[in-house]
Amino acid sequence: MITFQFDENLDAEEFARACESEGMADVWRFPRQHRGEPDEAVIPYFMGRRKTVLTCDLGFAEEHLAYIPNANPGIVIIGLPADYPGTMNPVVARKIVGLFKGRFPRWHHTPCTNSMLKITDADARVWYVRDRLLRPDGGVYISYSETNWQSKLIKTLKQNSKRFKIR
Repeated sequence: MITFQFDENLDAEEFARACESEGMADVWRFPRQHRGEPDEAVIPYFMGRRKTVLTCDLGFAEEHLAYIPNANPGIVIIGLPADYPGTMNPVVARKIVGLFKGRFPRWHHTPCTNSMLKITDADARVWYVRDRLLRPDGGVYISYSETNWQSKLIKTLKQNSKRFKIR
């Protein structure tokens, strides 16, 4: 079973309860003692834990690479569809996560360790961080319309999970 740590922008009780009620993931809500703190202060706290961070803040990782170690619990970023007219919120994020889980039944058995995984309603992108830089050699774009995209995603995430060992 995978364990997720919600970022503050995604911290909705109803979303967390819905995730846990499926019995495939443990969800940790955003810690009260860190509410209102900037990402630079929160990211080191998250990276010291063994819980994959779930966020809808597109800049959470890319703007703060200096705080993400090579070996990390992973970050899943929920992104809006390109043509979506509104803004991201927990309700929209929950729908995108639901679509992803429906298309990728093995999601809760697939490690996100050492990966930054961005999911939308149509595609996924995977990178990893090495020496405080986003590594383009590890960047993989995956369209859900591709044949066998799930296998490609599993392979990429497993490769990243083996790159560095969390101590």
